[in-house]
Amino acid sequence: MVLTPFLLAAFRRWPLRAALTPLVVVGLDAVLGWNVQSAGAMGTELIDFCTFATCWMVGFAHRDGTLRRLHPVVLVTVASTAIILGGGWAWSRPHAGGLDLGAIPLAQGLVSAGVVLLLFRVSPHLAWLDRSPLFDRTVTITTIRAATIYLTTPIAVALATTVAGGTARPLLAAALVVVGVVVFGWIEDVAARRPVQLLPLHDTTVPNRRPSAHTGRTPDRPPDIPSPRGESPAALPRRFTRHQHGTMTARAPSLRASGTHHPNDTDPAAVDRPRGGAAT
Repeated sequence: MVLTPFLLAAFRRWPLRAALTPLVVVGLDAVLGWNVQSAGAMGTELIDFCTFATCWMVGFAHRDGTLRRLHPVVLVTVASTAIILGGGWAWSRPHAGGLDLGAIPLAQGLVSAGVVLLLFRVSPHLAWLDRSPLFDRTVTITTIRAATIYLTTPIAVALATTVAGGTARPLLAAALVVVGVVVFGWIEDVAARRPVQLLPLHDTTVPNRRPSAHTGRTPDRPPDIPSPRGESPAALPRRFTRHQHGTMTARAPSLRASGTHHPNDTDPAAVDRPRGGAAT
């Protein structure tokens, strides 16, 4: 979370290289036997970060529309290849406790990246949620406060483990997560430039206004330039002109009647005028 601004800047400048570099680090550690995790807590955190950093940047690609522009065949091929390679690596190096992806960083990174690629490309129709207001609000809150829930859940589980036991432990952990969402969730609204809400029951995100992949700014819709008669360009009729090759092109009407010369207007009297003399 803290490194997100730096990851986003790197992704905007070098999208493919930035997304693949973390997996390359994990791959070199696994193939060359560096065993970075044996260097202590710092080494373990570095491998954990690189394992999931690619998934995090796939989210950037989803947000700026890059995944949507990829051909489905290309995306499915890349995702399937990552999942197959990750599964094959895990199968060839089983952990002492069994086939555990969490204990095999390279397999976990590849499989996670492939699954995230596929899930982000799917856009299910969710209009049916309107028929269940309670479920709809639950999904809305979970989506808008996803980062807060992700960060507070480990802390809540650790606290609940030390305080309660049995069936009371998960209930206490869930209650602590809710408290964390209420107390800290508004920071996500500030970061996303949304109206601050204590408990987001409604999604206030403005649709179809995504930051540019290059500038990071939300593009503004250019205003309509009115014609001299006060009409919007969209309301002006279109005239079609046939060219020599038989193609038809649309052309806005001449503004000569209002006293304004348009650079695309052609004087009918000058069409057949010889270059060296006056029109006959």
